[in-house]
Amino acid sequence: MTRNKITPYDSMSAEQKKSYDTIFTGPRQIFGGPFPALVVSPQLCDNAQELGLYVRFNSSLSGQMREMVILLCVRHWNSQNEWNSHTKFARQEKLDESIIEQIRTRNFAPFENYEFQTIREFTMSLLACSKVPDPLYESTFSIIGQRGIADLVSTIGYYCLVCLTLTAFDVDLPDGVLPQLDV
Repeated sequence: MTRNKITPYDSMSAEQKKSYDTIFTGPRQIFGGPFPALVVSPQLCDNAQELGLYVRFNSSLSGQMREMVILLCVRHWNSQNEWNSHTKFARQEKLDESIIEQIRTRNFAPFENYEFQTIREFTMSLLACSKVPDPLYESTFSIIGQRGIADLVSTIGYYCLVCLTLTAFDVDLPDGVLPQLDV
């Protein structure tokens, strides 16, 4: 059961309504995920959703690579809600089903695609060890460059925020949706 007490729209402050309206009428077209929990602090909610818009819709990472990174973060934190959402987005971006399944099952066999393998190693190193070895950084740099690394790290950080928010507030899966991750 969710710990977040959803504030009805009619009971929101003007700043909260503005945050809600911005999210609901933007590219997401839904006021879900971490935002019902964050809207109690409208400035935080606005800043978080702005970063989210950038990493989802304006990042230099390809859609497939971005969704792979998101799924790696989601799996790291075992966020059932984000897994439910982002497997759909990953499939829309045509991320190979075998990659989605490898991430879901924590199968760390190398990916056939060197670029995806390198980005996975970078992401997992940062999540698991809080650092990236120099050779891995250099390999990643040779694939996506400085801006790509900035976008990669920002994507990882943003989805850590999302997953931790959903976990802390114990946000339920939508009705009728079963967990897909073994935890």
